Amino acid sequence: QGIGSIFILVAAESPRYGYAAQAGRCYLQVGNDELFELFQSGWSGATYTEDASDQQTDIARMLSVDGMLALEGNRIKTERKLERKRVWITSLLQVLDSVLKEKDMTLAKCCQTSESRAKLMDDLFERFQQRKIDYARTDANVNSLNTLLDMTLAEGMNVRAIIQSAEKYSRRLPEKTEKTQLDAVVDYLAELAKKGFTYDFQLFLPLLSEKILLTELPQTILPLNPQTSFDGT
Repeated sequence: QGIGSIFILVAAESPRYGYAAQAGRCYLQVGNDELFELFQSGWSGATYTEDASDQQTDIARMLSVDGMLALEGNRIKTERKLERKRVWITSLLQVLDSVLKEKDMTLAKCCQTSESRAKLMDDLFERFQQRKIDYARTDANVNSLNTLLDMTLAEGMNVRAIIQSAEKYSRRLPEKTEKTQLDAVVDYLAELAKKGFTYDFQLFLPLLSEKILLTELPQTILPLNPQTSFDGT
């Protein structure tokens, strides 16, 4: 909010902001004497993709009239995203199927009343936790899971039909938590820590002694010539 207020106050007065057209470009104002510093911010919340083939640059781009990127698409990336969605919904349906078998009940019977549906929801989230499925119990996730139950009642255990029906009626199905680039970095550092990785790094150079002899200097950088050097006598 602070930086945003600075932009609002001084953007109209300074033409410098016309050069901050790229994503992440920012100007920082120091004091009131119009000293500005242009810097590039970084964002680590982007989705992390382990498959390097998804990062290919052979994509279609649509540019606006001023040459800026307006839309980009990658058919292969879209298809793989859809396939990951099918795998995710399949895993949820497998949990649902196992819960129904344990209850020896049909899905329709479990959803007859609000009480029985709530009990089924409790059992599903408990099973998610047991199987270490990352799907937190939030209001949004509960609503999405209810949508999955509704679609399953209508389409059965047909994953493709469930996804198509949800898209047709603009219903939101449960979404898998995407791993961000920051998560990937944290996991990598944790893995290094488990292996006992150490890095002797000092932010500042060690303090120099008050007196340094010429012979103590690195000879590879400043070779000492005994014939021309002063020996102090």
